[in-house]
Amino acid sequence: NKKLLLNCVAASLLQSPDFRNSSDATRADLLQTCAHIALFDPEFILKAALYCRQELNIRTTANFLLAVAANNHTCRPFIKKYFSVSIRLPSDWIDVAEMYQAFHDQTLMSGSLPVALRKAMVVKFPDFDAYQLAKYNKQKKKKPSKKQQK
Repeated sequence: NKKLLLNCVAASLLQSPDFRNSSDATRADLLQTCAHIALFDPEFILKAALYCRQELNIRTTANFLLAVAANNHTCRPFIKKYFSVSIRLPSDWIDVAEMYQAFHDQTLMSGSLPVALRKAMVVKFPDFDAYQLAKYNKQKKKKPSKKQQK
């Protein structure tokens, strides 16, 4: 089943899946495969996310695998080890949190993240420099009015 996960990961580059859409076939295949692998080797899901991001340069699938791991209790102890090295950009950091929300975890309040994921995100945040954070800031700065310029 580990080979099946790696095949699904590699195929996701060609299929351009929508991981936020619960009816997406690639998403369903990855979830099913990850659920099975988590029973006997939960760390492998995070290893696959790291491989996907560093070797295959597939951002969205790597981020999805991190979100899947955060959603699976057996994978959570390994998030700390793999999150920082799998996330390269502030947009990846945000994407994992947004993808996690797509699971609609009933054990947490709406909009909350699991403690393991939050802690990993807090550790990673200082690694981003001011330029990266400004580039991915979705709130645009207001232009000064003409009165302020005079």
